[in-house]
Amino acid sequence: MLEIITKFFAENEYWLKNLAIPITAGIVGYITNWIAIKLTFYPLEFIGIKPIFGWQGLVPANAGKVAGISVDLMVNKLLKVEDQFAKLDAEVVAKEMEPILKKHTSKTIDEALTAEVPLLWKNAPKNIKEQMFADAEADTAPLIKAVMEDMKANINQIFDLRQMVVDELTNRKEILNTLFQKCGAKEFKFIEHSGIYFGFLFGLIQMLIFMVWNEWWLLPLGGLLVGYATNWLALKMIFEPRQPKKIGPFTFQGLFLTRQQAVSEEYAKIVSAEILNSEKIFGRIVNGPSARHLFWLIQNHIETYIDKSAVLVQPFVKLGVGASVYQRIKDNITDKFADLLPQVVSTVFPYAEEALDLETTMREQMQALSSEDFEGVLRPAYQQDEWKLILTGALLGLAAGIGQVYLLT
Repeated sequence: MLEIITKFFAENEYWLKNLAIPITAGIVGYITNWIAIKLTFYPLEFIGIKPIFGWQGLVPANAGKVAGISVDLMVNKLLKVEDQFAKLDAEVVAKEMEPILKKHTSKTIDEALTAEVPLLWKNAPKNIKEQMFADAEADTAPLIKAVMEDMKANINQIFDLRQMVVDELTNRKEILNTLFQKCGAKEFKFIEHSGIYFGFLFGLIQMLIFMVWNEWWLLPLGGLLVGYATNWLALKMIFEPRQPKKIGPFTFQGLFLTRQQAVSEEYAKIVSAEILNSEKIFGRIVNGPSARHLFWLIQNHIETYIDKSAVLVQPFVKLGVGASVYQRIKDNITDKFADLLPQVVSTVFPYAEEALDLETTMREQMQALSSEDFEGVLRPAYQQDEWKLILTGALLGLAAGIGQVYLLT
């Protein structure tokens, strides 16, 4: 058997060596495209010696820019913060928050007055204390509704959607990777497989040229061109043409653009679950860079309600210890309620998740985008440094061409 195989190769050496060119080109095309995809997303952090030698995935390396481009699409085309928060019913929010606030109201007032005016508060008549506690608890729901309505009216000062999403995607590069990988799963698979098809096709052309013009340098040059062309063509076919073009019985459009309905669904699902869920949104509002605006807003409302609840003791407090101490009491109570805010806000998460329904809003808005706008969902993954992917393919093709020279000679 071995003798038969050896004889076959000896008799057909010329053709087998030439056929190795398109076969090698197909294999190299697949490998270069596979490597190009991996280099797009990995490693998450830079590995090597900066700035001379090393690599970081193109998406993680440009996380801020890529996230910014994607978020601009989200903010300008998909979500209006004020419209989303307008869906929250202040009555329902008050109903959800009222029990936990009522539980702490009397204790908070008692602690604040004990800390600031211990003697005066200790000797205050019991019926006045009880009436003050009762009035404060009765005002809990109106207070929440007033704060909620004011918050909705000033939501753009309290909550920066764009900055929140950019921070999330920049600090959690794995989520940014997941977003692009899942939304473009079929396109990335196409890029891998296209390396075989395009590589073999270009390899056939390379083989015919080499058979006619037998120069050793044609193989490295051909490998360079094949590596370049397979990556370039695959990227072109994903995003172009933007609009459907009919040629004879066939209709052509960028592969990614033809999946707008399915991609929109996947995108909305990931973003609403990992980035824009109620817990993260309200956590950002309460603890984020703009939290001071929320605190000022709450402080104004709480002070108004303290004045109303303390109407029976306010004159005596001001007369006995002065207006500055009375203001300090209000500040003390406000600070204590501010400390309770994360716990209080958490009670409204289930309702807010249902009321905001960001997944549905994003999905429907994205499905209605023009092809030009929809392209911006995945295109940023390549736009920053796609030339590096194409160059990588070209260099790997060149290396394969040098290997072919060794094989054929």
